[in-house]
Amino acid sequence: MTALGLPESFGVAEIEAHERRRRRVGLVGTFGGWLSLVALFVGALTLGDEPIPVDGSLPPPQWVDTFDRDGPTELDGPSPGGIQWFRLGPAFEAADGVASVQLSDPPGQTAIALTETGSDATVNFAVQSAASGTGAVFRYADLNNFWSLVAAPDFATWNVALVMDGTQVQTWPLGLVSLEPGTVVSVELIGSDIRIYIDNELLLTLNDTRLQEAPNAGLVAVAGSGGSFSRFSIIPTQVGQP
Repeated sequence: MTALGLPESFGVAEIEAHERRRRRVGLVGTFGGWLSLVALFVGALTLGDEPIPVDGSLPPPQWVDTFDRDGPTELDGPSPGGIQWFRLGPAFEAADGVASVQLSDPPGQTAIALTETGSDATVNFAVQSAASGTGAVFRYADLNNFWSLVAAPDFATWNVALVMDGTQVQTWPLGLVSLEPGTVVSVELIGSDIRIYIDNELLLTLNDTRLQEAPNAGLVAVAGSGGSFSRFSIIPTQVGQP
């Protein structure tokens, strides 16, 4: 079994399929090139004779999924908000503003919905139901090498963890914090810095180069646990941001 509770054979096949599909749709490994174009484009915009400001007063570009689908739709492929999802394990289903995972066979498997973020980005999600194991992975390289941030409702907290070579090597509990519906969790990644926010309150700052270049992040939940989400977004690091 992998560190996320999936069969080893599944991990190899799915990662290979993920890479084939990523190449086929022509995704860029990071948002760096895109952001450079954005910077050039925005820097050249004018409104009358006055240039539009590029000093941070404009909101940064972001990709958002509010899971607003007419009927149950798997998170696997492009979303209306521009996020390209890749499924690993049981399927997340989006419908009526909520994303959740149904039962799996065998039961209790971990579901992951991944997207490419680049190595520097802010990953945000709003939880609808914070069941145990519900949260996000980030700096995700493969099924045995990633960071995670998941709910631990039995202890009224969220846990940050680093998994390398299939072994959880370190854990950082965040203390007594909100797990209520609508709680917004943010992971800010800039270089080797990792900052964790709950409802805009900074709770943990780490400086850690492990898996720093891994370009993927996404949602994670245990099938059948009842864990669910109402929003997921990515804000790439702005050009010139320290």
